[in-house]
Formats: sequence, C-alpha cells, structure tokens
Amino acid sequence: MLTSPARTATSTSIRDWVPRWTMFPSWVLSVGVHALLLLALALWLQSQERPPVGFSDEPAREIGIVVKQRGEFVEAPQQEPRESTTGDPSETRPQTKPDQHAKVASELPNLPNVPSETLPSSTPSPLVGAGVASPLAPVSDARDVVKSGGVRTPGEMIASGTPGAAFMGVEDKGTRIVFVIDCSGSMSEHGAMRVAKSALVSSLQALDSAQQFQVVFFNEQAVPLRLKGENKPILYFATDIYKTLARQSISALQPNLGTERMNAIQVSLKLNPDVLFLLTDAREPLMSAKDLKHVADLNRGRARIHSIEFGEGAALDGPENFLQKLARQNGGTWRYHDVTRFDDAR
Repeated sequence: MLTSPARTATSTSIRDWVPRWTMFPSWVLSVGVHALLLLALALWLQSQERPPVGFSDEPAREIGIVVKQRGEFVEAPQQEPRESTTGDPSETRPQTKPDQHAKVASELPNLPNVPSETLPSSTPSPLVGAGVASPLAPVSDARDVVKSGGVRTPGEMIASGTPGAAFMGVEDKGTRIVFVIDCSGSMSEHGAMRVAKSALVSSLQALDSAQQFQVVFFNEQAVPLRLKGENKPILYFATDIYKTLARQSISALQPNLGTERMNAIQVSLKLNPDVLFLLTDAREPLMSAKDLKHVADLNRGRARIHSIEFGEGAALDGPENFLQKLARQNGGTWRYHDVTRFDDAR
C-alpha cells in the first residue's frame, strides 16, 4: 500500500490533469442549465400565443345561439319556427307565402279577359226533360244563372264520384264536356252574345283539371277552338293554361252571318262527349224531324244533350219546339231565357 506522502503526490498529479473548468461548483452548472430550459420554454410559449378576440385583424363575425328542434333552426329567443338555413346559423331566410293565383301568369303573356257583366233581375225560366238540372226555384238575379258554372269550386261533385258541369242554369255530371254556341248575326241583339260568352267563361273556370272540354261556335259553319293549332277538333284538359287560352279565343269572337246547327252538332258528337250543351236563339232554320232523328242516330244515347234557348219575351205554352224535342230524345233538358231582359245590363 502507498504511504500517505505518496498518496498526496498522486492526488496532486491527478488534479493537474483534470480540466480546470470542471472544478466549478455544481450549483453553478445547475443554475445555468435551468436558465436555458426556462428561456427555451418562454420562446415556445410566445410563438404559440394568439391575440385575444376583438384585437386581431380578422373580420368580426356575429355569434348567436341556435336551438335545433326537429330538423329546423330557431333563432333564440324567438319562439316561432324559422326555415332551416345553411352557412351561418344566425342568418335566417324569411318564409314566403304561397300565391295561388300566379301559376299561369308566369307562363303566358297578358291576355284579354271577358269583362264581367252586370245583369238584370230575371224570373225563373222553364225547364223540361229527364236530365239533371238546377231546380225551378225563383231566381232573384240573372247573374245567378249566367254564373251558374262559377259558383262551384273546381272539382265539386254534383253526384258522388263524378265531377260536374254547369251552364246557363243547367247542371250535369261528366268528364267530357262540349259547349255548342250559336254565334250567328242574330246573337248580337239584346246583348245575347255578351251574356253567352260570360256564362261560358264562368262554366269553363269551374271545371276540374281532370275534366276535358271543347267549345264549338257556329254560324254558317262550325268553328271549334284550336288552342294548339291542330288540324281537327280535340278535347282539352281543363287546366289553367287551356282555360286561359280558351278565354282569349272566346273574347275575340264576334257574331255574324247566318245559322247552321247540324254541322256543329255532328262535329261535337264525334268527340264522344258525356255532356253537350247547345245554346241557340232558335230562329230560322228550324231542325226537321229528319234532322232530329239523324242526331239521335249519331249520338246513340252516349251524350246527354241539353238545349238552352234564347228567345224574345216569355216562353209560350204549346207543342214542343225542335229544341225541346232534341233534349228529350237525347236524355237532356231544355232551358229558356228571355233575351230582352239582357238590355237592362247595358
């Protein structure tokens, strides 16, 4: 073993070999290391720090509270439901109210309307026949007769399961409706044509969209509506657009020339209607027994033919005229109107 002097000499030589910086106290090294760690932590926190809300350059946005209920967004604190929104939930779109009368206006140009008419008071007109018709209750105002097709809401049933049609005080049920209207020169007297067109527009307006219609005017020739420019007469569904186009054609028509009913009736029966309304002023030429038989043979009971007669003065009692016979032989009714009462409406 080394003696004490030798050990001392060895320790001195070792200290001379170790670098002098390792001779610092340990606490100095600890302080230095911790200072470096704190500095690094401070720099990292500074890089992650964000400015508080309201002090940055970012555009401000409104913040709201939204309650979600059954798939809809409701803006607090209001209780009324709003339409669901997309994007910012604080923005709500106002609810729009449905417009039940703008369907055709967006599809068609402005079209002339048949002016509404102020009609005189009228007494009940006679009605005979086996068909379905309005009762013979007293009529206080002729407008109730002329607008008989318009007082019903579209699709209202006269009989269960089948939509109805009405014209000049006569009602029936059916889905294929044809109106045969006299437009000869004599219909210009006493405002008869004006009243007929007003009643016709009212009747068309009351038809349901599932029903089909055609209007055949006649003077010396048959003049059916051709709303699509077709070559031969067809039935049109009673949609808003076809009703509007029909009203335009009806408004433009003016009475002239003589009278030829048979051709118009034959054209109408070829459309296989359920109901046929025939309006005429019953002047010359009259329909013979041969003509009436020919109509019945063509019809074969398929269509109920209702005849509406325009005459001057009260209806006369006596033998059936050809319009009464036409209605009776084809399961329809006959209605008479005194055209002299139309003068008061001018």
